[in-house]
Amino acid sequence: MRNSPARGIVLAAFALVATACGDSPTTPARPAPSSAPPGPSRLLPPGATLTIVSGYEGEPVAGAQVRLDGGEPPFRSDSAGRVVVVAGAAGDALLEVEAEGFLPRRTRVRSPEDVRVSLWPRDVRSLGVSEGYTRKLVYTAWDLPLGAPTQRMHRLAQGITRVGVVPSAELRAIPGVTAALTGAAERMTATTGIAFSVEDTSTGDATIDVVLDPTYDCGNNRGCVVRQYRGVSIVGATIVFMHPGFVGLRRQGVLLHEMGHVLGLEHSLRDSDLMGLGLWQGLWDFTDAERLAIRMLLHRKAGNEFPDDDANVSPADANGVAAGSMREEVVVCDLP
Repeated sequence: MRNSPARGIVLAAFALVATACGDSPTTPARPAPSSAPPGPSRLLPPGATLTIVSGYEGEPVAGAQVRLDGGEPPFRSDSAGRVVVVAGAAGDALLEVEAEGFLPRRTRVRSPEDVRVSLWPRDVRSLGVSEGYTRKLVYTAWDLPLGAPTQRMHRLAQGITRVGVVPSAELRAIPGVTAALTGAAERMTATTGIAFSVEDTSTGDATIDVVLDPTYDCGNNRGCVVRQYRGVSIVGATIVFMHPGFVGLRRQGVLLHEMGHVLGLEHSLRDSDLMGLGLWQGLWDFTDAERLAIRMLLHRKAGNEFPDDDANVSPADANGVAAGSMREEVVVCDLP
């Protein structure tokens, strides 16, 4: 939803200069003592422009209320979504943006790339995304109760541009499996812009191993996904199938569903979604609503918290480098 015309594009300086009692308004501020530590470096110089856009449509958002480091009153973006920084911005400045029809945004200006700020629809249900979206940012697990505390968003680590999909020799020997995997990888590439390819040995930034292992504990199901994390970022995965006779091994939709979990998607509550009951209905590709959810997922930082807050995400993750210790998480699927 577009907003009212901007009432100004000038953002007030967010570094106040204190003067001693009795100084006239025209008296320059006294220089700091030589022993004082230097002030913060200016990441954005005076005259730099912040641009507020819709992540869904790519269009500028006019009339967005913008605060830097809690400045009051907020100023509004113009018809081109722009807000001009008057005094420059110190590194790690807190940026808060609110606009009608969008989730409120809270982030930090840590790099020149942060001057373009994407907002996402507030009422994602009207766009067809699962009702559970706002409880887990993309999808909700079926067993997540209403009102449960919001979890941090998990996603494939930023900076990954190529993913190698490596089926085991046993799977390659099963007719139709390689073709189904190749089709699923091609759909992942078209949907995400990340290059997924089926390979004998991974040459990608991340690897998805696809294996047969009847001894693995998938919770009495036909298969599961074991996601590998570093910190809150997914850096790889293993897709485990329990039985070579499982018909889903030759279904592109089943394999694409499992790759969706590697991307960071959870199960949808919508019957028509590939990540939901659509898996049982023969779907072979993501729905339009799921593509929107994937776009929101890939344009946000791992660790983002509801509704759209990555101000506390570590600089390492914010810069696209997965940080922290390695761990694993099993996603169980009741496969058809």
